[in-house]
Amino acid sequence: MNGNFRVALLTAMLTVVLGIGARADDRKEIGALYSRVAKALRSDELEDLISLLSHDFVYRDRKGQTYDREQYRQKLKRNEDEDRKSADKWTTKDSTLVIRKLSITGNSSKATADLRSTRQLVKKGKTHVRLVRGVMTNDLTKTPDGWRLASIHYSDFKFTLDGKPEPIMKVPQKK
Repeated sequence: MNGNFRVALLTAMLTVVLGIGARADDRKEIGALYSRVAKALRSDELEDLISLLSHDFVYRDRKGQTYDREQYRQKLKRNEDEDRKSADKWTTKDSTLVIRKLSITGNSSKATADLRSTRQLVKKGKTHVRLVRGVMTNDLTKTPDGWRLASIHYSDFKFTLDGKPEPIMKVPQKK
């Protein structure tokens, strides 16, 4: 083997090894991001969740309407206000996100996760439990501050209230 071939082979091997190490680090960081998203959902603090979105974040709802980061913040705030009006008290008991599919290409990633959230509501003195289950698909982008959600798409969502199917909640329209 000549010297140039050995250098090229060594360089290729190091690139593969370092790439695998970098990808493992990215997977670990993305897992940590999803843990922070679940924690933000449990805390019921809207800004905790918004801080995990990239500045060029995009959300598309079931009807195809697109929202940027600020519009999404306002949409979540309206939903939260509506929830607060519909119950005397509510608290999120648990939220989990389990990544089931992840692909990373450079500073971009696609992830699919199972979402499960349990919320306790008190309405007219009666305690109720709302369970939300579904799939969350995200585009992620690596920023100087770490991985952030660049888009969110929800699918296959099921809502139950006290174990009985509940229709998907309607978002109040602007007047």
